[in-house]
Amino acid sequence: MNHLPQRFYSLDALRGLAALTVVMVHWENMFYYQDKTFVIAFAQFPFHFILERFFNNGWRAVDLFFCLSGFIFFWLYSGKIQSQAISAKEFVVLRFSRLYPLHLATLLLVAGGQILMCQLFGSWFVCGNNDVIHFIGQLFFTSGWWGISQVSFNGPVWSVSVEIVLYAMFFLVCRIDCIRWWHLVAYTLIGEFWFIHHGHCLLIARGVLSFFIGGLSFRVFLFLYRKKVSASDCKILGAATLVLWLLIPLEAENNYLYSVYQTFFGHDQMKFADFIGRVILRFSKGSYELVLFPLTLITLASWETWRGTLGRRVAMLGDLSYSTYLLHFPLQILFMIVIYSLGISASFFSSPWALPLFFAVLLPISFCSYHFLERPAQSFLRSQLLRSDKE
Repeated sequence: MNHLPQRFYSLDALRGLAALTVVMVHWENMFYYQDKTFVIAFAQFPFHFILERFFNNGWRAVDLFFCLSGFIFFWLYSGKIQSQAISAKEFVVLRFSRLYPLHLATLLLVAGGQILMCQLFGSWFVCGNNDVIHFIGQLFFTSGWWGISQVSFNGPVWSVSVEIVLYAMFFLVCRIDCIRWWHLVAYTLIGEFWFIHHGHCLLIARGVLSFFIGGLSFRVFLFLYRKKVSASDCKILGAATLVLWLLIPLEAENNYLYSVYQTFFGHDQMKFADFIGRVILRFSKGSYELVLFPLTLITLASWETWRGTLGRRVAMLGDLSYSTYLLHFPLQILFMIVIYSLGISASFFSSPWALPLFFAVLLPISFCSYHFLERPAQSFLRSQLLRSDKE
């Protein structure tokens, strides 16, 4: 494991693309106004003929985030936590210093923006649970623990709050040395069972499923790495992944496997046959997180170890992914305030240059946030909070 790359540029680039996908999906926020939802066809969205699949399925990028986190955390931290080279305090400080400064800044920005929205237009922007209790919940990263109906203030941060729970689970299973491949399979199955039975804290169940699949995909990659897979093997793996990127979106939308099963066995009244049908249906609907995302991570990591750096020129998108993700919602509020204050209708957000304009503002702001807020705050907090450990 010591000879693995210090950084997987392709995975950083993928994380950045996932963040941009979420931003595009949340473009529908721009059609919310005065507690009304403007239900519009995707044909009215900018560049719908190119981005329709993103608008339809881009919400799955959050599951890709969870899967990426599982892969990266098992790669970077599992061995160190298992050997106690990283203490619980150090692990908490590392994550707190990375996540909290921008979270606090965007929470305050959104709170101010929501107050201004109410004063100017008489309603909140999208998220309506903007009271003191939910503000405190946001302060302590709990907004995603109770379900999507409780999302408040900077709404997208719900997934970060779920990640906090995943980090705690991850540290625990690493410290007690329960991270062998069959353990990861068991955690994945628990997440799947939790998710499909719609229990409490469903968003956390969704995170558990994808995070530990990500950890399992790292184990598979590590196995292939130690077996020294050849260039031809990597090419076959890459070709298979590309084919699945074409087929799985179609399967997830149309459930072809389930239709075929129903054709041949739909008449069977046995409970076992019904169980198999439900398994096939769930596999079809969940094929992104169950197959496509982990296979993509394995493929990219394998290619990068085989041919050297891959995606280095766009890896900066990964550095900006957190700021892009957290800043896009307050920026949407700002856009909404400016546009409606100028008396421009919601049709502005359907224009072909509205989305590029938004990204033209978002990306430079994210760049400045990363270099002038996140990194300095991270360095300061780590130097202060870990000082006693180093002395």
